[in-house]
Amino acid sequence: LPDLDGYNMWDALIENKTSPRSEILHNIDPISKNSAIRNGKWKLIQGVSPAPWYPVYTTVENNNTGDQVYLFDIEADPTEHNNQAANNSDIVQQLQAKIQQYEANMVPAQNSAPDPNAEELITSMGYWYSWQENNTDTIIV
Repeated sequence: LPDLDGYNMWDALIENKTSPRSEILHNIDPISKNSAIRNGKWKLIQGVSPAPWYPVYTTVENNNTGDQVYLFDIEADPTEHNNQAANNSDIVQQLQAKIQQYEANMVPAQNSAPDPNAEELITSMGYWYSWQENNTDTIIV
């Protein structure tokens, strides 16, 4: 993937110099339609609420995903409490375009859709654990 990896971070880590990296792709999950990217001071999160203190649904004009969209100025708001998406639709669109560029070049996802039985247990118990019988004759790949 061009421009994704290969930066020498040594001086930034050891000598506290400015990072050569200005963009970080946090995630693209085409199955659950979640993604996140940081570019400079802006962090865009799509498809999932970033934290429990956030409302369940926020929309932005021209949002091509139809999902939740959150934009944070993480220099001014490092705890991500103030969604700036509605006031910065141009930045939202620029970051969405970057995510689409990465998605167009990525290897297709190999994961399958979540099992609704597991999802129910996660939300009811607060953690994941096996919900199926352990069958040693079956290998799941």
